[in-house]
Amino acid sequence: RGLRSAGLPGRCVACYEPALDLVVDVALSEDAYTSERVLVREILGRARKNDLYVCDRFYCTTDILFRLDEQEASFVVRHFDRLRWRPVKDRGVRGRVETGLVSEQEIEVEDPGTGRTRRMRLLTLELDAPTEDGETAIRLLTNLKRADARRVCELYRERWSIERHFS
Repeated sequence: RGLRSAGLPGRCVACYEPALDLVVDVALSEDAYTSERVLVREILGRARKNDLYVCDRFYCTTDILFRLDEQEASFVVRHFDRLRWRPVKDRGVRGRVETGLVSEQEIEVEDPGTGRTRRMRLLTLELDAPTEDGETAIRLLTNLKRADARRVCELYRERWSIERHFS
């Protein structure tokens, strides 16, 4: 190696199974500049019917959401503002959870590159107290058809305990 600088760390995306307390899938790159959105494609290629992926907003892209839906895998992903969507039904209140009021709306998400659309549920948790970043609401997208909206919000909240598990 003809460089004097230290080597850069690689990049890793892990799929964690809380029931087993194990990482059950991983995608690795020796290139520290590889995007996690690129790496996750390897994991998504192994997604199966009835798998459930709970992800943060970084993974809220039509490429990722549509791919999981096509493979009949389920997802709960925090909404990212750049996603293109339109309401299909009016928003309705679904009740309270420990941290706030939950509402739900059926929406249609559009892939701007292809024009393809998918119907999803947009869940909004209006928080009793703002997050550390000052956000007063958390919006989640899911393709779970029959899951209670409140339970889905609680499931996403449990994701943070997993995040802290690895820090």
